[in-house]
This record gives sequence, C-alpha cells and structure tokens, in this order.
Amino acid sequence: MQQTSACLSASFTVLVLAVFVLSAVGPQCYACAVWQAVRRLVVGSDDAEDVLLRTPTQNRKHLAILVSGSFRRFFLRSMAIKLVAPTVMQGHTVDVFTFLVTGKHTPWKTDMRPYLKALTWDPIFGPASVQQLSHKHIRTTITEAITSAGGFARYVELRDTVSLDDDVRLQYLRREAKWRFPEEDPDSRFPTRPLGRSATAADANRNMLRLFRALEWTFDAMVAHERLQGYTYDLVLVERDDAQWMQPFDLDALLHSGGPEAELYVPQCSKRYRKYPTDAGAAKPMLPSEMCDHVQLLARNRAGLLGRYYSRFFENSSKCHVDSSSTQSGVHQTRSCTSEELLRWTMVTTGVKWHAAAQKLLPYERSAHIKTPSHGVLECFHKYCQTFWGKLHFNTSQRMCQDSYITRRLGSAEYYEKCSAPSKTGDLPTGTTKKRVAIYTVSTGAYDHHAPTYNCFDVMARMSQSFRSLFDISCLAIVDSTAGAHIAAETGWIPLLLSQAKEPQRQQRRIKILGWNTSHKPVVGPQLDNFDIVVYHDSKNGLPYHLSGDNSSEVVCLLEKRLTRSLKLVANGRVELVAYAHTVRISTAEELDAVTCKGLCSTEAVKKVRALHHTSRYRDREILADTSNLIWRARGRSLALQQGMAAWIDALETTGCMRDQVNFDFAMWKHKLRYKLLPDQARPFIKVRNHRLPHTRYYTTMWGHTVTYRTDVTTRSERICFDLIRVKRRIMTW
Repeated sequence: MQQTSACLSASFTVLVLAVFVLSAVGPQCYACAVWQAVRRLVVGSDDAEDVLLRTPTQNRKHLAILVSGSFRRFFLRSMAIKLVAPTVMQGHTVDVFTFLVTGKHTPWKTDMRPYLKALTWDPIFGPASVQQLSHKHIRTTITEAITSAGGFARYVELRDTVSLDDDVRLQYLRREAKWRFPEEDPDSRFPTRPLGRSATAADANRNMLRLFRALEWTFDAMVAHERLQGYTYDLVLVERDDAQWMQPFDLDALLHSGGPEAELYVPQCSKRYRKYPTDAGAAKPMLPSEMCDHVQLLARNRAGLLGRYYSRFFENSSKCHVDSSSTQSGVHQTRSCTSEELLRWTMVTTGVKWHAAAQKLLPYERSAHIKTPSHGVLECFHKYCQTFWGKLHFNTSQRMCQDSYITRRLGSAEYYEKCSAPSKTGDLPTGTTKKRVAIYTVSTGAYDHHAPTYNCFDVMARMSQSFRSLFDISCLAIVDSTAGAHIAAETGWIPLLLSQAKEPQRQQRRIKILGWNTSHKPVVGPQLDNFDIVVYHDSKNGLPYHLSGDNSSEVVCLLEKRLTRSLKLVANGRVELVAYAHTVRISTAEELDAVTCKGLCSTEAVKKVRALHHTSRYRDREILADTSNLIWRARGRSLALQQGMAAWIDALETTGCMRDQVNFDFAMWKHKLRYKLLPDQARPFIKVRNHRLPHTRYYTTMWGHTVTYRTDVTTRSERICFDLIRVKRRIMTW
C-alpha cells in the first residue's frame, strides 16, 4: 500500500511539473507534450520511437542481413528505415545481401488467395506498371536506400528465375518419386509434405526450394565477403522478402531479452489473427512441433544452418517426422514434417539454444503491395504474427489481404473490359447539344500542394471520340498565387487567379460549394454559368489508379467510364447533383463521432452542429457522402440546388466546424434536393496524396480553454475514443 501511494505521488509530481514546464512551450504543442508525458508514465520509456534517441551501444556488433525471394514481394523502404537505420543509430554496422527474382512465378495457393495475382513492387522503386523495371534501376534503388540508411549493400543479385532442373541431387529424387508415386507431382513430397492438395503442395515445395537455394547463394556471397574483409560477422539476420517492419528495430533490446546463451531468436507468433480467430486471413495456432520461420537472428557460428539449409534438405528432410497419433484409436502414427516443423526439428537436433521473442522485439508483419484497378497500390497483411504479451503496437489502418475491403477493391471487372460508356445510365435525348463541362479544383493558402496531380489537358485529349462528342471538357485550377497559376498552366490546366484571403480554408470551402463566380470572383476566366455541368475534386485527388504522370490507356479508359456514368445522370435531368459514398463511415452520426474523437472541430462547434440538426428535426438517413468529388448542374440550376448549397456553406460558417461532410446530407435533405449517392467504386477521382499541412486539431484543457495544433498522427486516446463509440453502438443495437 505504501509503495502504491509513493508511486502515485511520484506520478502526480511528474505530471504537475510537466504541466508547469510545458505551459511555457506554447499553446500549439501544449496538449501534445502533456499527452506525451502521460503516455510515458503509463506505458514506460520502451516505446519503439525511443530507439532512435538512445545513445550508441559500446558493444558494437557486425550484423549481416540476408534476404532472398521475389522482387514484387520485397519491402525495401521499411527495411531501410525501420531495420537498417535504427541498428546503425545504435552503433552497429549493417551489411545487406539480397537475391531477388524479377520474373513472374506462381505463388502458392493463388486460387485461394486471388490478391496474389495483383502483387506489385514497393512504391520506392517507382509507380506500378505492366512493364518490368530494369535490373539496373532496381539495383541502384536498393543500393541508394541501404546507403542512405547508414548500411552497406554488399550483394544485390537479380535474376529472372531460380533454376532447379540443373541440380543433380534433385533430378535423382524426382526420378525416384515418379517411380514410387507415378500419379503424383514428383515435387509434392520433397523437401516437406505440406498438409494440403498434391498440386498446391508441389508448388509450395518448388517455391521453398527456390527460396533457400537463392538464400544459399546469398550466404556464399556473405562468406566470400568475410574472407575478403578479413573478419566474420557477429550476427546474421535472415528475413523473408515480404517482411514489413512496422516499428524501428531495437537490436540491443532483443539480445538482452534472450541472455548471453541464446544462439537463435525467432518470433513467438502466439497470436495469428488481427482481431478475432474467425477473421479472414486468420491462421490456426502454431503446433508445439513448429517454429516460426519468417525472421531469424542467428549467432554467426549457427548461421550456416539456415545459410546451407537448401543442401541440408537432401541429407536430413526425410528424417523429420512428427507424431500424428489419434487419441481415439490409440494407434501410434507419424507423418512427414511441414516447413515450420522441419525448422524446429533442425534446431533441436543440432542443439541450438533459441529464444522465442515477443513481437515488439521483432516488429515486422508479412505484407504485400496490391495493385488495385481504382484505388492505387494498397498495403495489406499477407500473414499476421502477434503475441499476447509484449504486443507490437503500430498506427496503421492496414488490413488483412483476405479482408473483404481488399477483395472489393480488386473486383472492378470494368477495368479489364473494353473502354465503352456504361449503358445502364441511358443515352442522352436525341438532338441534345454537346454539354460544356468544367473540371475544377481549388488550392488556396498553404494547406494543399499547388501542383495538380495529373495533366488534365493530356488526359481529356485521350478520351474516346464518343465521349468527346457528348462532352466538351475544360480544366480549371483556382489558385491564389502567381506561382500556383504558372504550375497549373504548365500541367494542362487553365489557371484562375484569386486574391488572397485572410482565411484561405474558408475561401476554399466557399468556392468548392458555391462555385467560383461568387463574391470571390477570379480576375479573368470563364464563369460558372458558362458551363452546363461542373465536376469538382479536391487537389489531393487524382486519376483512378494514379501512375505519377504515366496516364496509361487503361487508366484513361476507367476514368472515362466513371465520368460518363455520372455526367449522364445530371445531363439527362435524373438528378441535379452526384456524390459518392464514404469509404469507411456510413452515416452523419459516425462522421460526427470521428470528428469528435480526432478533435477536428472544437467541442463548442460540434455542439452547435448537433443542435442545428436536432432543431431542424434532421433524421440521420444512414448515408454519408465523401465530398472530395462532386458533380452538379451549373447553368439552369434549380432553386432547390441553390438553396441546398447555400444552406451547406451557411451551416459550416455558423457552427464554426469546417468539416463539410457533417452538414452535406443535412443541407440536401432540408431543401429536398434530388441527388444521387453512387458507390465509392464509381468515384472518378481518388485520393493520391495527403494535404500539404496536417489537419488542425482542437484540444480543450482542464481549465476550459481551447488550443489548436496540427498533426495527422493517430494517438492512443483517439483509438480509445473510437473503441468506446463502437461499444456504445453495439449496446444501442442490442
């Protein structure tokens, strides 16, 4: 009891000191700093971000990192930033040896995991494309990334494939397998016997053989380098090509956890599901006979066990068997080992002393870069590895690759069809004149980048003749600086120059909602009423599947389809405005909860929004538009559209909450506007970059004062807030 009181007293003293000391820092970082102090008291000082702040260790190690596998699965950026750089900062030397296959091969279980057909390379190598990158470019990128992180790229071998047919030992085993099991694939039983179909087992074995043959060649390169330099490495880290490092690696902490006797460190991987054991992509718990084979850190004298693993297959894999007896029959039975069981059996039979580390000490996840037709390149977890104690914490919305969220984004069949307008929206009435359409974006102040994300003139010139016969497109970039006007003109946009305002964010909102020939009239240029239809998108948005300026035919085709569908809805008079569903949230209530948790509006402003909706008797219709894309009638717009847009901007300005999505549906409902909410997959322009400045956050102190600061980092308090809201919704549902 006395110890608890003393601990609480000390904690309170530190908090009081933090409050008084940090109050002198300034209101912008006051809330952040106080929260950081509280977090250090609760969590401790062993957070992953503290790794880079520690002083270099006196016990300097020479670390070799060996990677073999596929170029398309290789996570270079995370390895350089979160594996190599933190290790170098601790005073160790890091040499990297890589062997990557650039040709295409059949991943295991492609029929069960369709996302494997959409694998693409790490964006650090450049935008995804159907054309293969040159070996010279890949080698240069790897070398520069490792060197920039403080390491040395000692060996970068790139080949189209890893041949197996030239190995005499494997040829002999295949002939024997064909004689003993003539109806099976000869590779289905060597080097392991996976628990699955013969065909997929053979693919798995061939991939395993290629992986470890390439690793053996990489290990040979490391040994040759040791002889050349005249020293041997202290430690060797072997990692899979798809290991994505989620937090900075702390080599000192890992070595300390195992003690001086540990010769091998492997992930414990006791929890192999993200949230629930029944989730998509969840794996069964590891058997006592298995050892996780994703990442291994070995003492140099034991590194040959994995470095020569391929050669050991021919000598030892047939000896590995595990008990498969049934408790009901009581008959003793054995079966051949799986790959994880073979690894553990190898370490046991050779007397290796290993330590199963918590996930926060080996902070990786096996992941993939997935090329989607309309949402760019997504990162997702290919396999999930976690521990119940010593859990790895990371701030990411990354999902499992098997999740329905990823599946939906891979399911845009229209991407592979011929470029023709969808017929279900109907043709324009006979005799209809060509519609004048303005695509416009607004960039005022320093909140967004002035440079557009694509060359609008070039893209529109590549539209089909049928599209250009229906719509005459103009591209307008509304800016408030001469520099921004020059950049827009150079990238295929007509610049409209505004005078700078004291509140550029409010100015941007007004032009977005009301158009540009309002009180904020451009100096020169076409007016809003000169166009039949206007298409707005945020300046952070770009083409559906952004290729960083490479406007391929398939991208232009997909944009044409999506624009045609939406434009015809307005041109035919079916609706006066088209918006698109939010990707995550489904109601105004959820959006308000998100704004509250993230502190994107002040507490007082959120109260005003809720009061406005309540006073008007607005009933949440369980729909939420992402207003970064809007298409609406300009010339001849109805009174309902004018009143709805005016009510929208008025609600933003009177409440003081500039998050426009919380009042969009309310304003349209209030004035009974006919508008269409299309699914997110129909969105013409998608987010391809972040805002230039972080979001403004509002924080209310214990004295009732509201302070603001800018950040896009998701804090623990926000996650707790969202969890509480989910619990609240479940209770209300029950």
